[in-house]
Amino acid sequence: MACGGYRIAWSNPEPRQVPGKASLIVESPDGVRVLEVLREAWSPQTIAPLWCEPVLDTDDAVLGYTLFGGGADCCWEGRIVRLGQPARELLKVNLGHYATLEPRQLDGEGPLELVAKSDLFASFADLPEAFTPYLPLVFAYNGDVYVEATRRFDAHLETELKARIDALRTKSFYENAGDALGIFGTSALLGQEGSAFDELQGRVSPEVVRWLEKNSARALAKIDRRYNTRPR
Repeated sequence: MACGGYRIAWSNPEPRQVPGKASLIVESPDGVRVLEVLREAWSPQTIAPLWCEPVLDTDDAVLGYTLFGGGADCCWEGRIVRLGQPARELLKVNLGHYATLEPRQLDGEGPLELVAKSDLFASFADLPEAFTPYLPLVFAYNGDVYVEATRRFDAHLETELKARIDALRTKSFYENAGDALGIFGTSALLGQEGSAFDELQGRVSPEVVRWLEKNSARALAKIDRRYNTRPR
């Protein structure tokens, strides 16, 4: 894999070799090793390069990749590195069960933002993991590194919220509870959590609404721990 003149090589063990070793090595055009990542591998997909793009709106080559960890470290960790001599890490983030960071231009100018999803509601209340709603998650470049900045991007959040509302259908209790929690959480990121109950009235069962009301304070506390506050 080529990346702005840099050469990227990675390896994961074969399924029959797990646990084993995984590695990612980046060399400059003149053969200097600028990045080396070595990892105990608990999966054949332990290291996965995502992309190489000039996301900083400069000529700098920037590499995005993920690492998978088993056991207590489950699951995916995202890393963003500006290649150079030496390479410099711009972001290291636990992505949970979500395995990618997508470069996108959300504010119309400057460095690209990195778009992901948060599984902060995994194992929330009595909701089965299969129905966990993934909330929007955005990282923005602050001139030095990438930082969580989801609440700065109202248009992105509103698009995500509309898609959730449009997809709302009458389903099983837990399916609708997950949908309702996703609508509530995305609304909360916009500072509009109260409006979520208006959207849900008549579209999900009263039992789902009562479940959400019972757990709403706990949900807001989890959101506030995971996300930065809206800039004043």
